[in-house]
Amino acid sequence: MNVLLISNKMVGIMGSDFMRFNKIIVIIMFLIIVLIIQGSNKIMPHQTSKMVQQNKNIVLPVEVKEINIKKLGVKGDGTDESRKIQNIIASLPDGSKVIFPPGTYKCKNIVLNNKKNITLYGLGALLQMPIVGTYATDFTLKLIDCSNCKIYGLKMDGAKLQGVPGNGITGISGIVITAESHDIDIIHCKICNYNNAAVGVYKYSDRATEPYNIKVNFNNMINTDCGIIFYGANNCEAIENTIEGGTSEGISIFRDDDSSPSWYIERKSYTLTKSDSHHITVSRNVIKNKPGTALNVQNGYYCTLVGNKGYNVQNSIMCKGIGNIFDNNVFYTTNSPLFMIKSYKCKITNNKFYKNTNGLSLSNNCDDVDVSGNLIFYTTATNINGAGILVTEGLKNSRINGNLIESTEQEGIRLHDGIFDHILINNNRFIAIGTIPFFCGSSLQFSCRSEEHTSELQSQDA
Repeated sequence: MNVLLISNKMVGIMGSDFMRFNKIIVIIMFLIIVLIIQGSNKIMPHQTSKMVQQNKNIVLPVEVKEINIKKLGVKGDGTDESRKIQNIIASLPDGSKVIFPPGTYKCKNIVLNNKKNITLYGLGALLQMPIVGTYATDFTLKLIDCSNCKIYGLKMDGAKLQGVPGNGITGISGIVITAESHDIDIIHCKICNYNNAAVGVYKYSDRATEPYNIKVNFNNMINTDCGIIFYGANNCEAIENTIEGGTSEGISIFRDDDSSPSWYIERKSYTLTKSDSHHITVSRNVIKNKPGTALNVQNGYYCTLVGNKGYNVQNSIMCKGIGNIFDNNVFYTTNSPLFMIKSYKCKITNNKFYKNTNGLSLSNNCDDVDVSGNLIFYTTATNINGAGILVTEGLKNSRINGNLIESTEQEGIRLHDGIFDHILINNNRFIAIGTIPFFCGSSLQFSCRSEEHTSELQSQDA
């Protein structure tokens, strides 16, 4: 070996200078050793995969808060990874953020049980139901007794083929929120092809508290039997969702049915229970191509449904309950724009209903309801249902005011049968009515004749 050394210099360290230098070296080495020891006791998120790669019973350290699920052994390659994902979810410490990177994660029945402050992020990820065997009440995600959790940006596919019946998959839901879960956000998710609800919020009959403060906002739901269900939930909201296709309702608020004839009387002093759905806000949603009811409220209490739009739906609004408000909603091409039964202190105001088969229908002894400021345009039914507003089986203490009714096949307003008491019918306008503006059935019974009618009949040119 040839080594060429040119113009090199050596500077020596002698005496006290050498001792000072030696002390500095010792201190530096000590600090390095301390740092190494501390680092070996701390497990970073990217290191957890080595610890849990082959571990069936995953236990994540408390320090881990943000987790890339692929770094814990999940592949997202289209194979069934239900058990692996469930093990990770079950082991999450409170406050964790789980990231699903791009990929197809086939999984079902993933449960978050008694979790707090958990966030599931979907960054281009698809959670798809594996098609094996038959299903009854399966789901993709379920939250039980969870609080302050968020599901953000996930895509979910229930694997239901549109227009292909009898594929053996029934009752599948996308996201189920139940028991005493509260303060849950479902945001910017795309949920498709489920035979049950895209998002279902349900009470447990044996729990003292029902789900509350659930927010389902800015989601896209396609080809699901029902878009959103609130059953025995309170103080929830569904805002700016798009719900399209499927076989049933768009948004449904309900509890167990009560067919008692004196229903509206019994509930004038009604006390809410854990089984009731109440104080739910449904606003600015778009519902398309639904063969069921767009906004379905059955035994709902003090719910507000405002600013929603429906296109090509079988029925626009179903209203049964106390204190519900439907305001400024717009619907195009429906069979029945409104079907109200057994309702007390409800308001149907400032809505627009275009191209209907039937008109608005109030039935079964509604009491203290307000039907005002609505536009009912175009009905085609040749029987009594073709009236712009049809009232059957009685009405009490109510107002039908300031509506514009145009191009109906039958009457503008028809009071058909039942007992009518303290009714105000005032300042309604009629354009191109099929028969007469106002009809009062000969068999009606009036216990108090306080009804008024000052409507204006206009020609088609008006």
